[in-house]
Amino acid sequence: MKKQLRYAVQGAVGLLALGAAAVQAQTIQSVEIEGTVTDFYSHYYYNQVPVELENAVSFKFVVEQDTSVLPFYVYSGSSYEYQQFQENLYNISYTFYDAAGAEITAPATLDLELTAEELLETYVYAERGVTNDYKYMQWWGRKTTNETNDWNSLSGYITNNGMAPFFAEFTPYPLLLSATSPVNQQFNGWLESYGYGEEDYYYLSFYGTVTSILATELDADGDGFADSADSCPASLMDETVMFDGWLNSGVTNYVDASGCAIMDHYAACAVAEAEEPTSPWGWFQPVYSGPTYCEKQVVYQLQDEGVIDYTEGRMLRNALSLSYSSDGRRR
Repeated sequence: MKKQLRYAVQGAVGLLALGAAAVQAQTIQSVEIEGTVTDFYSHYYYNQVPVELENAVSFKFVVEQDTSVLPFYVYSGSSYEYQQFQENLYNISYTFYDAAGAEITAPATLDLELTAEELLETYVYAERGVTNDYKYMQWWGRKTTNETNDWNSLSGYITNNGMAPFFAEFTPYPLLLSATSPVNQQFNGWLESYGYGEEDYYYLSFYGTVTSILATELDADGDGFADSADSCPASLMDETVMFDGWLNSGVTNYVDASGCAIMDHYAACAVAEAEEPTSPWGWFQPVYSGPTYCEKQVVYQLQDEGVIDYTEGRMLRNALSLSYSSDGRRR
């Protein structure tokens, strides 16, 4: 593993360090549960399952949760333990499939995805038996859709029906075990959409049998580093190192051991330069058009840490200089 790059400019180091600290404050986990649909039910005003969902034979439930939060309610008794969490869900979604494996389009009034920007209220519940192996976990989220307070909610509930294993750990946050063939695990889902007309109201539930569980830490930028261990969780992931948005250096945009791509290091230099104090020269500014000291040092540090070789370093220096030259666009 390559060591984290050291920056010659302290400001650039500070930027990466602050980014890492912000990431470490949260640990976002994605939970994906797939299974077969056994029964669909409709409740209250709407007396039948929407025709679009009548042919659903399988489902996928996905939720993103912050597992670093503390519970707002905990109970520990002689027969069971219980935890409840608030406002730690970022996305909740359902997808349904027909017998051919094709995705089913739900009614327009039934929202099957609630995003982080839309969620107003969320809860997570988890329970495990002390004297038996019964365990369950539930996720619930709600959004208000418009000024008339119409709202949608989605919920998913998984239980092992007393069959172990289930949780990888229960405290401080309940984490499900990933499994490709869970033993006798059942799923219950609720999908609710509320409007002022009966035709706009859905309160559906379904039962299913779980066929797989995948619980992984989120890697938002897809660089192979979980966000909780990524110093640059929103890496610039161009295939090769680009300067000034157009000049291709031809050097692979490698990711180092801290989760930062080469382009992230150059970007940190640019931000550090922009945040430097105002020049004491006042209205008269010395004219200099060329790479900054920080940008020049990036290549040497990358070579020192073994991220790039000498040839790649020369290619980066040439491309960086060209981006500042009369042939480039930085003038």
